[in-house]
Amino acid sequence: GDDFHLNELALLASALEAFIHGEVVGQLSEAYRALRIEKQSKLSEKDAVELMETYMTAFLTGYKMSHLAPDHASSFRENIKGSYTYWIHYEKLIREVQQEVAPGLQEFTFSDLLTILEAVSERMGRRLDETNCHDIEGRLIQLEEANGTGRVRLRDFYESYVNNGDWQFSERIDYLRQLGVLDESEPSVPRVIVPNYLNMQANCLNVSSFFDLCCNDPCEDLLDHLESKIRAPHASTDEIIALVSKLPSAHLSGDRVLPSSLVKMLGEVAEHHNGMVPLHGRLFAQWMHFAYPRDCA
Repeated sequence: GDDFHLNELALLASALEAFIHGEVVGQLSEAYRALRIEKQSKLSEKDAVELMETYMTAFLTGYKMSHLAPDHASSFRENIKGSYTYWIHYEKLIREVQQEVAPGLQEFTFSDLLTILEAVSERMGRRLDETNCHDIEGRLIQLEEANGTGRVRLRDFYESYVNNGDWQFSERIDYLRQLGVLDESEPSVPRVIVPNYLNMQANCLNVSSFFDLCCNDPCEDLLDHLESKIRAPHASTDEIIALVSKLPSAHLSGDRVLPSSLVKMLGEVAEHHNGMVPLHGRLFAQWMHFAYPRDCA
């Protein structure tokens, strides 16, 4: 049949894991080459940390180690450490994983470093969300036009770049428009939509040929919760209102009364579908944005 069976999915996952492993091995081998270290060498902790940091600076910036000349490897590492805003968080992650995976180890082989760096890679997504993404979101919320709206006036967005050194907020208006980040329902006062900005591809780290690391989408967790409770592709407005009123997010409490305008909007969605609301339709996704303006794009 045409169904994608679980065993085929498992084979795909296994193949992808093997490809990613091979990529890590290749990049680590190139880091050894760039630092003129033999792969058979046993390294002191100091040399091992320098090698892992060289690997990690290339990993974070998407730079191919094979393009790095031996004479420039150390200066490349130090330049990235000095210029990449969030480097300190990933430096700390390397230390944490090293102490967990190889506690007390004094000499490090290629295999040891590979084990550490693969464990680091597995935790990178969460660290990205806790650092880069959380910081960008916090800066946007400080600029929010009104508390809880999930919108920043474009003028304030650009002024923060000029006045506060918010280096992230410098994208051209046509670029933001193309990516669906702007609310131009009031053309004279365009606004940046906070969750849409966070979910931009530009905020992802291009760390691999096989995947990028991007900010977590909290709306997916909210929808997962609704799906687990409803257990059907459609639901009544009353059921959705009851669930959403009690469903908290990082920015909203789990005990609130939804505004009448929001209840009315959901009713209008149901009117288009014989009195029931499809959970996976465009209109419900739009409704979720108004119900969770900081969480749902």
